[in-house]
Amino acid sequence: MIVSVTGVNRGQSATTTAALSIGLCTALHYKLRVLIISVQSKNDLMHYVTTKRMIEDGLNERGSEDLLRLSKNGLLHPQSIRHHTTPILKHSLLDVLPNFDIDIEDASSMTHFLSLLEMAKTSYDCIILDTDIAHAQAISSDAVVLTVNQNRQTIHSVKEALAMWPENLPTYVCAGRYDPSLKMNEKQIKHMLGVSDLMTIHYNPRLVDVFNIGNTLEYFGRYFYNEKLDQKNPYIKSVLKSTGLLLASLSLAK
Repeated sequence: MIVSVTGVNRGQSATTTAALSIGLCTALHYKLRVLIISVQSKNDLMHYVTTKRMIEDGLNERGSEDLLRLSKNGLLHPQSIRHHTTPILKHSLLDVLPNFDIDIEDASSMTHFLSLLEMAKTSYDCIILDTDIAHAQAISSDAVVLTVNQNRQTIHSVKEALAMWPENLPTYVCAGRYDPSLKMNEKQIKHMLGVSDLMTIHYNPRLVDVFNIGNTLEYFGRYFYNEKLDQKNPYIKSVLKSTGLLLASLSLAK
């Protein structure tokens, strides 16, 4: 199953944080094997998370380039993908491939990248692509999560994007930096976009480190297993709810 997480205003609606949060919840709570692939230029959050782990484990940062070269030479197999990923959780519950720079105008690169995705499906239950709009439209995803913030202009941009989206592609809207104290609340966003469901990743000033300097993994792991905090922490609670909605719609969870 391939899910693209994207946004019309990258850097303003916590797209990468949403992708990583959903991936962590899918792996930790639902015990599914997850691969997150960053299909874009270097992203601060994903680069921070993976580079820190690479330094600790002595891993190769050029995994994406190596895998594309293997695919072009007909040498790609499931084990080679696993060897080139950055493991975030034990037992390959969550692996990351950062910094894929794919030119969608280059038919050869796209072909080999799509072959890589098909191969990865044999090892992972869910592949999450942290990407931009152009790549999300070019890649054959099973679903798309389109992030939005609480800015009226951005919401109008998302509405325009939804109007041009393929009707047969399941698309979910996620308020990736949702602050319930703002006037533009969940009900208004759903009304403006004409959607019945809205995924949210709650945010408040105390979570600024989680969203900006790559602490999502540490924060999520610290609070996920504490039952009281699961109920009280708006970030954890919103991630659990949003991930459950997504996975249930894709028949990956009940």
